[in-house]
Amino acid sequence: MGENSRFMTPREVEQKYGIARQTLANWRAAGRGPAYIKVSRRKVLYPVSELNKWLIERMVIPGRVA
Repeated sequence: MGENSRFMTPREVEQKYGIARQTLANWRAAGRGPAYIKVSRRKVLYPVSELNKWLIERMVIPGRVA
């Protein structure tokens, strides 16, 4: 991970979770996806804690009706 392991760049999210950077960008533009921090015009960071919460919210448990 980056120099501060509490945050991940879109590239790191892509490498670890397989979510394409363009998908992350599309989600940001649409107001969807995991929470992020816009550090500057071109720099975006994802707090690892927020990524984990977002992923847990999408967990599918077979046999349960949504």
